[in-house]
Amino acid sequence: MMFLPLGDAFQGKKKSVWSPLIDRPKHPIHNSGTYRPITRSILMCRLPSENKESRNVSQPSKVYVEAQSNTNGTFKPFLNGHQYDSIIWSVAVPSYASMLLDPLSALVDTMYVGRLGSIPLGGVGLSNTIFGYFTFLFFFLVITTTSSVAAAAAGNDKTEISKVICHSIWIALAFGTLVSILIIVYAPSILYKVGAAPAMIPSAASYLRVRATAAPIILIFYVLSGAFRGLQDLKKSVYASVISNLVNLCLDPIFMFSMQLGVTGAALATAVSQAASTIVLFYFLVQQGHLKLSHFFPLPSRHEILTVLRPGLSISMRSIFDRSSFALATSKGASLGIHEAASVEIVKQIWVVVGTSWWPLGVAAQSLIANYWVARDGKQHMRILSYRILQWGLRISIIIALCVALSCHFLPRLFTNDPRVLHISPKLLLIAAFFMPFSAISNILDGILSAWRDYDYTAKAIMVASIVFGSP
Repeated sequence: MMFLPLGDAFQGKKKSVWSPLIDRPKHPIHNSGTYRPITRSILMCRLPSENKESRNVSQPSKVYVEAQSNTNGTFKPFLNGHQYDSIIWSVAVPSYASMLLDPLSALVDTMYVGRLGSIPLGGVGLSNTIFGYFTFLFFFLVITTTSSVAAAAAGNDKTEISKVICHSIWIALAFGTLVSILIIVYAPSILYKVGAAPAMIPSAASYLRVRATAAPIILIFYVLSGAFRGLQDLKKSVYASVISNLVNLCLDPIFMFSMQLGVTGAALATAVSQAASTIVLFYFLVQQGHLKLSHFFPLPSRHEILTVLRPGLSISMRSIFDRSSFALATSKGASLGIHEAASVEIVKQIWVVVGTSWWPLGVAAQSLIANYWVARDGKQHMRILSYRILQWGLRISIIIALCVALSCHFLPRLFTNDPRVLHISPKLLLIAAFFMPFSAISNILDGILSAWRDYDYTAKAIMVASIVFGSP
């Protein structure tokens, strides 16, 4: 239970009694079917010897505000739940589903390309890594769109929602086209610079160039995905992911083997599947009235573009430092020897997989907290909601960390039978397990600060951490 003092802290030594003075409904902008009704009660603190009717309520040092709901308390024990739990998990669970579906497309490509031989398979893997780095630099479009749409949705401003989406789509289209041109022109040079073997450059370049044609589509997908996050409707993203994976699964064998396009066919199937998912999300937004085609014109002004790009710069810098930390850890492991490098790679893959246990809570934090941005009493709800999501993240990450620690000798055997690697990996897994709760809290706080639109702070924090702890 949380009490916020309205005056000097109450210092009475006798046992106090709390009784309600005023019950008022939650801020009217949230009175919709999407939200459960939450009341806020102003309570009076009086001593047992005092008469309730004669009590003078004007003394500010004795009056507190309690954030309260119809579940008799703000923070409930773990097994009893909380009034925010249903809405937290209504956003987080679809995020889990979407996250689990996303890697399937790459898995299907790998499965089919593997039939063509080791050289095409190695080239496709390297090309996907390069393309992923290029597109991930613009992942800020998801974050900024989520916060802006959530704030507009909280005020029930459909015009603002539509304009935010349209302006972001134009920006995504511009940057996506630029990325496409750069990769198509310089694909062989990029592959050579990252150390690709000469034998795999021709097939890898063909795959990378075809994938690059879908760069504008992927960045637009980022915008549309962020819009649905802001609207707290992540089920549509799940539908789009299902359709994308089905299209890719059907087209891969047709393009690769029936039409004999090889790795180029795999890239084409992936590009078409990504276009399909983007079209699905676009259709849903138009159908629901959240996106008006008339708002695409006039083009966004310089001020409107900078509104998106300013936080985008901070988020991109954060992403670069974040990715650099993983790259540095991998290179340091490789410098110690083959077995050490293999052990680091195993631990990194396990870390990425278990990270999906708490990452959707960061998505829920950004989406839900941003909805209270314009509310008169929104900050109080934002604090309580933040606290609750952090509770869930800490609990889940501790459970996952304990499971990883207890199975540290078993998990590496899923990847290798090398005795030396099996000797090193458990030690690294124990270290990783210790830091998993810290990673969960950091990820959720990142979502919370993004909801507050404090992008600069998170970028500086990750930059400092990367420099201090990543320095040799």
